[in-house]
Amino acid sequence: MNLKSLNREKFKKTEFKQYFMNKSIVFIILIFCFCLQNKFVLGQNTWDKVDSLIINGKLNPKVQKYYSTIYKAEDAIVKEKFAKAAKIYEKAFSGSVIPFRYDLKNAIQCELKSSPNKYNIFRYVNLLVRKGDKKEEFYNDSSFLALDFWQELKNVIDTSVCIVDSSTIKFMSFLVENDQDYRRQCREKYNGKTYNEFTIDSINIIDSLNYERVLSFIKNNDIISEEIIGNFNAIGLILTHNKHRPQAYELLYNDVIDGNLDSRSFFNEIQYTGYKFNGVYTLGKDSHGWIYNSQVYFYHTEPTPEEFNIKKIDKYRKKLYCDNVVCFHKKKAWSFSHSSKFFNYCLTGQVVNEFELANIIKSNENRKNRNIIFKDETVREYYYKLLEEQE
Repeated sequence: MNLKSLNREKFKKTEFKQYFMNKSIVFIILIFCFCLQNKFVLGQNTWDKVDSLIINGKLNPKVQKYYSTIYKAEDAIVKEKFAKAAKIYEKAFSGSVIPFRYDLKNAIQCELKSSPNKYNIFRYVNLLVRKGDKKEEFYNDSSFLALDFWQELKNVIDTSVCIVDSSTIKFMSFLVENDQDYRRQCREKYNGKTYNEFTIDSINIIDSLNYERVLSFIKNNDIISEEIIGNFNAIGLILTHNKHRPQAYELLYNDVIDGNLDSRSFFNEIQYTGYKFNGVYTLGKDSHGWIYNSQVYFYHTEPTPEEFNIKKIDKYRKKLYCDNVVCFHKKKAWSFSHSSKFFNYCLTGQVVNEFELANIIKSNENRKNRNIIFKDETVREYYYKLLEEQE
């Protein structure tokens, strides 16, 4: 072999070696980037920051006072002292916190069930219209139409103006339609089976895009309040369908603490995510009370597992201005048994056959620290009779 051939062979070996090294470096870089990306994604979808914000955050004394006063009014409602509750609401609404829609509606009901203060009702209705409530709801409400000062109230409604930006209202409507339209199509095409192997990927993409739209909206607004977004339903719907993603809760936390956003709306959504305080303790809502067949409501007050430790849960609930677990369920139970417009937050319902429910009632009746509420006396009589027939 001559020198030229040797040099060529040597060059080929060197070239191959260099090629292999370059490929290896590229491969290692790709693996490294993949690991970083996964670490970033996983980091973005952990609840550590939310936990840190809630556990270490400092409450606003003025906002804290607002909620503590509101809970006194709600306690009066459960005792059916509506005039007293109306006075307490009036006091709560005299502070610097702009009353939330939920509280305004409760306050109006208290006024209607006592001796209505027309000036309070004028103010509450005006605030609701400003937040985006439809005027037609008030025009068609028989409770308002029956008031002897209805004409004056109508004039207030006529002149009240929604301050939520029209583009925001359209955006919120778009979110709801975009979220629901494809699901509706899937439900119709697959005989009610919305989520299946043919639809789930597309639904996940739609949900992710909507979530990014919500994040962008929150970031582009200095304040998120009912005066900015109207009601929380549209954002809440998108959060519900992205319950594994914590970023929105991180962004909304300060608005809750500052009294811009209703903490109960925030709490209502975050409890669906499976989030637990300090990674251990449940939120004390669905985990402590549930409804069977829309007829019977159970709630317990002193469960034994550590994750249901009520004293510790109440300690964390306070960090979101929430009332304690027992008070929450007493209000829900009262509302449930009275078919009332008060305390309208939903609990998860379960459906079982009548005999299963009868056995559940029997097994829970003698258990300590357990409360059972029937929808009405006819429901109670029906299930007690069913239990007698079984014995």
